Amino acid sequence: MTTQHDGVARRLLAAAIAVATFGGGLAIGAPAALAAEGITPTTDDATTVTAPTTETPTTETPTTETPATTADKPTVIINEVFAGNTKELGDPVTERDDWVELKNTGNAPVDVKGWGIYDEKQKKHYTIGTDKEIVDDTTIQPGGYLVAAIDYTGEPGLGADADSVYLTSHVGDTYDAAAQVDAVTWKLADKMTAKQSYARADDGTFKVSDKPTPGAANEFPDPTPTSKPDDKMTVDAWPGLTDVTAVDAEGEFGAKGQSGDHTDGNLSGLIYEQGRDGKPDTLWAADNDLNPTLGNTSDKGPGSINKFINVDGAWKQDPSNGWTFTKNGATKGGKQLHFKDGKGGADSEAITLIPGADGKPDSTKGVFIGAERDNEDKKKPRPSILSYDANAKTSDTNGDGAQDLTATHEWNLTAGLNQFGVTLGKDDANASVEGVAFIPDKTLTAKGFQSNLDPKKVHAYNPDGTANDYHGLFFVALEKTNAIYAFALATVGGQDAAYPVASIPLPASATNAGYDGPRDLVWDAEHDQLLAEGDNDNGTGSKIGVYTFDDKGALALTKLLDTPTEIAGQNTEGFAITPDSYARTVAGGAAGKTYKPVFWADDGVTGGHSLRQGWIEAVNPNPGQTPGGTGQQGTTTPQNPGKTDPTAKPQAGGKGGAQPKHLSATGSPIVPIVAAMVALLALGVPAALAARRRVS
Repeated sequence: MTTQHDGVARRLLAAAIAVATFGGGLAIGAPAALAAEGITPTTDDATTVTAPTTETPTTETPTTETPATTADKPTVIINEVFAGNTKELGDPVTERDDWVELKNTGNAPVDVKGWGIYDEKQKKHYTIGTDKEIVDDTTIQPGGYLVAAIDYTGEPGLGADADSVYLTSHVGDTYDAAAQVDAVTWKLADKMTAKQSYARADDGTFKVSDKPTPGAANEFPDPTPTSKPDDKMTVDAWPGLTDVTAVDAEGEFGAKGQSGDHTDGNLSGLIYEQGRDGKPDTLWAADNDLNPTLGNTSDKGPGSINKFINVDGAWKQDPSNGWTFTKNGATKGGKQLHFKDGKGGADSEAITLIPGADGKPDSTKGVFIGAERDNEDKKKPRPSILSYDANAKTSDTNGDGAQDLTATHEWNLTAGLNQFGVTLGKDDANASVEGVAFIPDKTLTAKGFQSNLDPKKVHAYNPDGTANDYHGLFFVALEKTNAIYAFALATVGGQDAAYPVASIPLPASATNAGYDGPRDLVWDAEHDQLLAEGDNDNGTGSKIGVYTFDDKGALALTKLLDTPTEIAGQNTEGFAITPDSYARTVAGGAAGKTYKPVFWADDGVTGGHSLRQGWIEAVNPNPGQTPGGTGQQGTTTPQNPGKTDPTAKPQAGGKGGAQPKHLSATGSPIVPIVAAMVALLALGVPAALAARRRVS
């Protein structure tokens, strides 16, 4: 069990780093900023929290059940009760056990050692400072808190549907009314779920809270707006061609023809990079488990980064620098991903790049991966953003055929998500980070992007308000909540720290329309929109969500798009777009319209293929120039244009063809005239979890 002194030491360390870094300025999400291993803020088994000395403690009125007081009646009250214990040994104590939070409303410290907590039966009790979980420091400072966690194997066990708690100044074989200090009762109408507590409001009354806050001031987040079943967003038709074409060779991903528990390929996130200095365009991909592609169908293993390049109008995995290998006579590819210590295997679901000096995605700045967990410890969540040097010298360290990459940074998001009211339990290891996209500060400040980490103090995002090494925010799609969360990433004192900034919930009207929620995220800088590819978990067809800024700076879902029929029925987990300058006339397109390339990744290897190319309507800003894929327009081969026949469609395996297309139906930003009003105040949206699409 973690001791009180260990918890204090960790908090002092986090506070010292925050003060040294920010010089006393505003630090967004500072209480949970340092999310690196070893210094992630945690909740101790039982924690005494002292209120800041500048805050005047407020005296709250005890419940009406408190018996007659005396002149020297203690100033300690019951402030919050949690009765939704999981009884799982590996869970945090504030989830595993029932607990009662006490608050000192007076002006002098109060030692509650030996005090008792009884339940409705008034017989069995918990003694503070003696019974498990043992509270080491039993003195509550003025305005401070003490959390008494009752070991799940001990007594009393609190009922979530109806029960009472009695706080007494001493204990005995039975409850002594004369020793009662405070009491609270909840009825069936106040029934709590495993994610709720019964908490004291400012007026002294109790009510159910959707956000338990052990050892801190009580919070009552605004409930997520509900909608009627018939309240649903309109889904617009796919603004492009209906035909798509396979880019990868049949069986290039997965273990075609083999048996075992894991035979499918696992291609997930995608990001497109224009070539520079004569180099070809690159389509980067994240594979969340390369083992099947390597022929291992028994165990989950490290994910990978895959690098597709365009050469003479055809896409293929880069044959140089160890990006490809041969298995059973077939060319396959990918470099396996490990954590900073060179160990483990990242479950790489998402991939993104940050812009270079020219404003375009630049892999020399690092390739950023969104990971759910360590596949070698697959039942434990490890929500993270990792960075890798794609140009680093690599080798096949374990002899399985694929070369290996070690992360240069890992920003663990656990503590930051906790500040949004999101806790990932043992059942959420495979319902974590699905998509990652980067939006530069220049755009965010110009749009007046709003930070809503504290729903009572929503304000314009200030890049100087927190440490940030990348001059922008990373937006993360989380499968458990179907919400998107924004983080600033930095390395502080040698430790990687993720600072939470804002949350963007998914409106129920989108779920009602059959949208499974954001999986892969793509920042469309040309049109100032965040594109969120959804999968087909619920059998309603994969759709694309379009998030845009409203006139108040809120980024919200404002539009849904269908995908081509072949894509809609797949387990689509990746999506990538190309620049508008790649738009051109394409065979099968409408007269007078031009289209540009887009790509999808299929985690299910439908028909033996994992990567497909399609087309979306777009307007080329330089129609007189030949679309180019290397940053030297008109002088080099486009990404998939087909040099001899500009209207030819691409063939399977990326052979020949014109170019895919983008998400802007007219070439101008997809910004609706009326922006959907979305409740950004909801922290940790209780969205229904979609059925998982992979064997865990």
